[in-house]
Amino acid sequence: MRDDLYEQLNEKEEHYWWHIGRRKLVLEMLKKFFWAEKREFPARTLDLGCGTGIMMQELKPYGKIWGLDSNAKALHYCREKKAGDFLFKTDLEQKLPFKKDYFDIILCMDVLEHTKKEHFVLSEARRVLKRKGYLIIMVPSYQWFFSYWDKVAGHYRRYDSKSLKIILQQTGFRTEKISYFNLFALLPAIIFRSIKSGQKLAIKDFSSDFVALPGWLNNFFLFLSRIERILINFISLPAGLSLLVVARKEHD
Repeated sequence: MRDDLYEQLNEKEEHYWWHIGRRKLVLEMLKKFFWAEKREFPARTLDLGCGTGIMMQELKPYGKIWGLDSNAKALHYCREKKAGDFLFKTDLEQKLPFKKDYFDIILCMDVLEHTKKEHFVLSEARRVLKRKGYLIIMVPSYQWFFSYWDKVAGHYRRYDSKSLKIILQQTGFRTEKISYFNLFALLPAIIFRSIKSGQKLAIKDFSSDFVALPGWLNNFFLFLSRIERILINFISLPAGLSLLVVARKEHD
């Protein structure tokens, strides 16, 4: 991902609807699957590809947090926030610097699409995850929607529910929940990116798609995101701009 996007991410992720919605969805899935089992605290959580650290801040009350990212600027923002208990600068496509069966929870939020070796990354996540531990994944959806924005963000691919479920099976995970989300944002994003694609700019010259919104519109999108999260607790949405998976390591 371009370095300038980390600065924008750090500025916007606290209040922007997209970032807030995904964090709240993670917390609700942990409540539904992990914390519902009345597990002992503190939990050990690894944020694999932790970015600028705001998700780690959200999880601090629930245990120890390890953050791992390959980008020095991202980790700089994590340190500024005092996010995470332990931070590591590591290539995500190398062996993780942790022993086997170490973590209760691993987050992999908008990370897999940035890696060439997705199977290796998931296999390493499985190695360091405890038996019956949970892996939460978020990825962008639909390869047919691959655009300039994916190139700007450093994506190699996008996913659909069937292909991601197969990859998880191949790497030894059992899928507990899989759902698209940000359904309400899919059509606007298609229109917006179709128009923006017509600019014919070099990849380095495209601006971020996280455009500034008036407060009322950001709040409206937050409201729609909340409705989707309520639905996802009971059903799986059939379409959306992003894809969520809750998976579990069942055996060694």
